[in-house]
Amino acid sequence: MKTRTGHAIVLVAALAAVLPTAAFADGSSWIRLRDYATWLPLHQDEQSAFLALEDGTEHMLIAINVQLDQEDAQGFWLFPVPGTPDTVTVDLLDRFPATYGWDVIGAGQARITESVSLEIGVVINPVLAFLFLPAMQGERQRDTAGFRIHQHVEKHGLRAETITADSVQALAQYLAGKEVALAAEELALFEPYLNSSYVLVAASIASAEALHAAFPDDERWTTDGAAHRWPALYVMFPAEKLFYPMRPTAGYGDQEMTVNIATIGHTTPEGDAAMLARADRHDYVQDYGHPDAFPPGMRGGMTEGEPLYYSRLEFRCPAKAFTSDLTFSPKNTRFSRYQRFMGAQRFIGIPIAKFFLLLYITGGVCGLAFFGEWWRPAFYGLLGFMSFPVVSHFTWRDLVHNGGRQPRASAFLYALSFLTLFIALNAGVTSLLLLPLRY
Repeated sequence: MKTRTGHAIVLVAALAAVLPTAAFADGSSWIRLRDYATWLPLHQDEQSAFLALEDGTEHMLIAINVQLDQEDAQGFWLFPVPGTPDTVTVDLLDRFPATYGWDVIGAGQARITESVSLEIGVVINPVLAFLFLPAMQGERQRDTAGFRIHQHVEKHGLRAETITADSVQALAQYLAGKEVALAAEELALFEPYLNSSYVLVAASIASAEALHAAFPDDERWTTDGAAHRWPALYVMFPAEKLFYPMRPTAGYGDQEMTVNIATIGHTTPEGDAAMLARADRHDYVQDYGHPDAFPPGMRGGMTEGEPLYYSRLEFRCPAKAFTSDLTFSPKNTRFSRYQRFMGAQRFIGIPIAKFFLLLYITGGVCGLAFFGEWWRPAFYGLLGFMSFPVVSHFTWRDLVHNGGRQPRASAFLYALSFLTLFIALNAGVTSLLLLPLRY
């Protein structure tokens, strides 16, 4: 992937239970079935979103994960984004990008370490020599008392609006107009966003019948290799950094939550330190990128077939731990290129090169210690792939029996020294190669 002007984010929130009043990772979601008189939070097995920052504009693409098996279900989603009514726009799409990939750090560590035990085993046991092959694995503004609807879009049986409200009471009044009966105190988590710095995005099922017609069961989540067939909400707003609201999720209280956030373009999350300490973070690379899986505004410098890099941040903790919203900055440490290079390797060249280099150095060092000579012992050190006794045999035959050199110790001690030094060097070099992957 060519250098791009921004970065992107993927959000996956796996939610475990339905509570009477709660906020989800993308703000709040509720569902009402005809059998119930009150609204309940929408139970979602997974909520996914991509965010891309391009030239000062954040592009947010959210997969609307609805319970499509409920023919008469109505859903409603609400979440805040930074911006003003004239700078925030929404749309509804029928595709959602499909991603996969390797853990860059994990794969890099595997490239470095997966052959160590085999290398040592080969040097020790000649029977293992032949086994040296490491396994690689719409409408515009409408003013109402206390709240304003700035944009309205309706497609694929879904409806999306951008709104602002003066207070939680006004927000409750807006929701009441959508037949979402929630008290003002249930919306208290949105109060920090009811000001001129934020706009609320509201999405709902306009027609369950139309939604089912647009996304039949046999087409749902099908993929063409680049994108899933799935309804998605596309939001654009101004941003200097990638932003994602986490505070509304705290409405779950003690409920254990699983939230996975992944960013396209390796990034570093910023937020409350105690909250981030609960997260597990990994960097990934997708071998073959598909720019056409994304809306044009999100493609940036992506190139078809080139690697796509992204990070994942996973939380597994009580929702009350989500005490701050998140922002993301590009990860650009001095080791970033090294990490990407090591994580992208799918061949055995690196461990083989390391193995023979260490054999050469070990032979040379032992040669200096026993004979005061580097080159011939170093060359014979390369025979370590046939085991360390073989190295000792050929070194002794050439330098002692044929060359008349006087060794400073026995052939047995030479072989034992070769093995000990090789193991020590292998451990040291492996540790050094792993060190940059920890940053």
